[in-house]
Amino acid sequence: MQRLLPHQQKVLQFFDQLASSYAMRYAVEHPYLQYWFEARLRSALAGQNFSGKNILDIGAGNGTLYHVLSNQFSSFDYTATDLSAAMLAHSKIPVEKRRFGDIQDWTDVENRFDHIFMLGLVTYLEPAALLNHLEWVRQHLQPTGTLGISFTNKSSWDFRLRQLLRPLARLLPGKGVVQQGFSIQAHALEEVKDLAQQMGFRIQQTTFLAPSVPFLQYLSPTLAAACTRYLNQYLGDSILRRWLSPDFLMHLVPA
Repeated sequence: MQRLLPHQQKVLQFFDQLASSYAMRYAVEHPYLQYWFEARLRSALAGQNFSGKNILDIGAGNGTLYHVLSNQFSSFDYTATDLSAAMLAHSKIPVEKRRFGDIQDWTDVENRFDHIFMLGLVTYLEPAALLNHLEWVRQHLQPTGTLGISFTNKSSWDFRLRQLLRPLARLLPGKGVVQQGFSIQAHALEEVKDLAQQMGFRIQQTTFLAPSVPFLQYLSPTLAAACTRYLNQYLGDSILRRWLSPDFLMHLVPA
């Protein structure tokens, strides 16, 4: 594996330290985070039939996507990649399906993929790295394939408040993302539309995920989860949904 850049090293260290307890972040004891995490997975899979498909999960982490797919489909080819060997080690992904390191180092790809996923990854990719990932995906995706990719929503009230409070949060003890020494990447919808076109993709679908009241989860995770379910059901595709959704997910196809 090539030498990691300073930003990558910090992100790698962060996830290596979290690896053993990462799954607990989205367990039933944390109802809001559990709902948000499951909403992203549901939107990523979007009722598609993955039987017999060749799937690549970039930034697979602890293998939640693989777990969901294996429960729903009996036959598919799956490959997981992640910078953090510790995260993969704490997953239930079969060892032979794991690829440790950056996809830019992967030079022996034999086949193109029917579906590629980048869920929760873009937040930790610097702009140049995101461009490199999208170019790699474009080259290794079937002409009829799809890319499921999520973004931190720069236009959301949640992100704006977090950025405002981040200097204070970094003074407090904790292992949250906002307390780390690496930058967080967020994107606005129009920005991603331009980027997708630039990189040779067409947008098939966009979903704003888990609209919620900012910081309510810290006061009452149960109330926050209930509020998010209500907002998700009744907001529709309104501008308020876009402001309240901390993330959005796109399905991209080759143009």
